[in-house]
Formats: sequence, C-alpha cells, structure tokens
Amino acid sequence: MDKRAEGVEAGKRALTEMSSGRDGKRITAFLFGTQWWMLWHAFITLLLVPFVAVVVWLIDFQPGGGLQGGDVMAGLLLFFVMGEAPATFVHAMLFAWTRPDREPGQLLKFVAMWAVAFALFTAVLWAMVEIAAQSAVATAGRVAGILLAIVLVATLHCAGLVTLQRFRRWRAAGGVL
Repeated sequence: MDKRAEGVEAGKRALTEMSSGRDGKRITAFLFGTQWWMLWHAFITLLLVPFVAVVVWLIDFQPGGGLQGGDVMAGLLLFFVMGEAPATFVHAMLFAWTRPDREPGQLLKFVAMWAVAFALFTAVLWAMVEIAAQSAVATAGRVAGILLAIVLVATLHCAGLVTLQRFRRWRAAGGVL
C-alpha cells in the first residue's frame, strides 16, 4: 500500500471514529473545539463581544437623540475588525495548508486573496453599521443594516469554524483529505 492510500485509510478511520459518536458530541466539537483547540475557539468567540456590543448599541440607538456614544462604538467596531484580522489570517493559512497542491506560491496566493477578502469584509461591515446608525435612514433601512451586519459576521465566524474542522480532520487523517 502506498503512502497516499495509507493516508486515505487513516482518514476514513478517523472520520468513522468521529461520526460514530452522538450528534451532540460532533456539534460540540465543531462549535467549541477539542483539546487545545478549545483555547482558539474561546479566543475567536471572545472576539465577537465588541461586535455584539455594537449591535446592542445600534438596536438602542435613537436617531436625532443627541450624544449616544457613537465614537465609543466606532472604536469597538475597529477593535473587532483588528481582532478578526489575525484570526481570519490564521484560518486562511490553515485552509491553504490543507490543500493537496500547497506550494509557496499557493500560500502567497492565499495571503493575497485573504487581504482582498478581508478589506472587502471590513468595507461592507462598516457600510452596514453606518447605514444602521444614520438618522436620515428609515427604520426598515436601519434594521436591514443591522441584520446584514449580523449575517456578514456570522458567515465569517462559521467559515472560520468550518476551516478549523477541516484542519482537524486533515491532521487526524495524516495530512490527507
């Protein structure tokens, strides 16, 4: 049996072991990680706290209500984005590392793709929060801005969780997906 076939068999065994447990265990492992991955999952989950504070502020925001702490919320949003930058970079590199065609050029390509995608994420998130905080926008527009910002951040967070699960599965399979 060649090395690739051994890796495939190891991967099948690892997946069988992972799927033989209860669905609750698999969901818990997906959301919270296992072993030392729990620390990384806790870190990326704690990164959501500033964004949740911004969403709560946007929900309570009264257009034309005077000073309401908008500068503090802009700072929290910036803190959230600056915290997500290294986390999403790590996720992009883990995803790139699990690809079968990984080479230095491929890793550099993923760095460039991450930079463009994260810049786009930041611009869209900032625009959605800006729309939700404007007094000239109708209530429906403000609600849409809040919901789109939540969907955007939830999608980013879930993509990170999927990438981490992919990396753990890749490691358990001996480096073969």
